[in-house]
Amino acid sequence: MTTGPNNFTAPTTRAEAVATQLRKEIASGVLAPGAPIRDAEIAARLGVSITPVRESIAVLISEGLVDLLPNKRRRVMSMTQHQAEELMDALGALMSLGMARIDGATQDTSRLRAIMLTVGQGIEHPERRPVEGGPVAQMVDEIFTLAGNSELKFLVQQLSTRISGRLSLYPYRHHARLWDEAFTRIAATLPDTQAAAELITEFFDRLVEAMSHDRHRDQVVSPQR
Repeated sequence: MTTGPNNFTAPTTRAEAVATQLRKEIASGVLAPGAPIRDAEIAARLGVSITPVRESIAVLISEGLVDLLPNKRRRVMSMTQHQAEELMDALGALMSLGMARIDGATQDTSRLRAIMLTVGQGIEHPERRPVEGGPVAQMVDEIFTLAGNSELKFLVQQLSTRISGRLSLYPYRHHARLWDEAFTRIAATLPDTQAAAELITEFFDRLVEAMSHDRHRDQVVSPQR
């Protein structure tokens, strides 16, 4: 269900409902990494037609949860530990770049600060993640909104959506304390965005190092530890 102006509630479409169900199955490991995605099987299992299944899969591809292969084959995203670390490093670089472009003297960073203070809880409780994205996705969006470059924001949103989608399957809630401590400290530096950018870089360096101890670099990451 989606709520618009004047509290008008629009019904969830079949495609949205199918996408929500498939996200849950991917996140829980019911649809394992590398599992083939077959439209007809999903349609029969969920009791819907092929059309909403295809629409939902297109959304999941854009989110990075499903990979598109040659000959129009699809499969659940498969990611090695090393790839996860590289994606996290890229996310940190994007956030630091955006933060450094914010003029803290003229921009109101209070909303960004508030989002930062919720990051630890968002990492620890991924099951509470709203459809529009958890606090990390919200933080990236707010950073590039404040940076003021609409074209850059559009490009970063596309990239960060895929990165965040893939990393949402990484079982790193045991790193929640690292996130909480780091972003509590970063929030306290605002509106000094240059100092915040440096701390973001430092944090992601430490996080990637901590992640490297989770499993062998070539091991496929599973949502279930």
